[in-house]
Amino acid sequence: MIGFMSSNTYNDFLEFAAGLASTASLFALNDWQTAEPQIKADGSEVTNADLRIQRMVFDRIRAVYPEHSLLGEEEGEYLADMPPVEKARYCWVVDPLDGTRNYVRGFPDFCISIALLDQGIPAIGIIRHHVTGKVYSAVKNKGAFSGKRKMDLLDHPLNQKSVLTFQPDDAGEMYETAEDLLRKVYVRNLGSTALHLAMLADNNVDGSICKKSHLWDIAAGALLIEEAGGKITDLAGTEYFPFDLSKQPTRDTPFVAGPPLIHNQLLETMRA
Repeated sequence: MIGFMSSNTYNDFLEFAAGLASTASLFALNDWQTAEPQIKADGSEVTNADLRIQRMVFDRIRAVYPEHSLLGEEEGEYLADMPPVEKARYCWVVDPLDGTRNYVRGFPDFCISIALLDQGIPAIGIIRHHVTGKVYSAVKNKGAFSGKRKMDLLDHPLNQKSVLTFQPDDAGEMYETAEDLLRKVYVRNLGSTALHLAMLADNNVDGSICKKSHLWDIAAGALLIEEAGGKITDLAGTEYFPFDLSKQPTRDTPFVAGPPLIHNQLLETMRA
């Protein structure tokens, strides 16, 4: 197996990603509250801002790192001339505008999520709230940060004051599975999986359950969680990383996440 790059190289990647995220916020805010959504084949919404941001990000990555592969939420013909995701050592995973439904309704919670996978493992991750400009970032084995403040998850069991983010599947069946738990805690759903994970890493919420997400939703946030001292797995307790990009990289990635004690409690609930 090829060895990992030095942390200095990862820091260079993170600085590059931070510049992309900053420019992406300019794009998003320029069209905010005037964007007209279109409906994709899977029933989700997309706007010109989603498409423009992803195109800008990928064009700049291609110009600087042409040997890297790209995986994003939105489709584009410009991906065809990049190395296949299953063959390149490095793969950038991008959600250009997580929270599109919020975006088109004027609800001020939406972000960009950028991660770089090194052999399927998140090496850097950055989530930038487009409205507030708040930046959450992490480098593998170097900690997670909210701005310049280091984030460390508090490990404690769930109690009646706990706050969870909860995103069910479209059919709503997860409500029945987690009903007893949800009656005992406070529940939030801000409509952005990436922001849920960033806020969890920053102790704004205590845990997170999500039935419907994809790699571009969780890659950066998963690194934030792990570097802050938490855990994120699928609903069976299996870790996602290293992520095998040769096997349906766009497949669903439901998860439970939290500090170790809460992660275990959430996992037992979902297993039951």
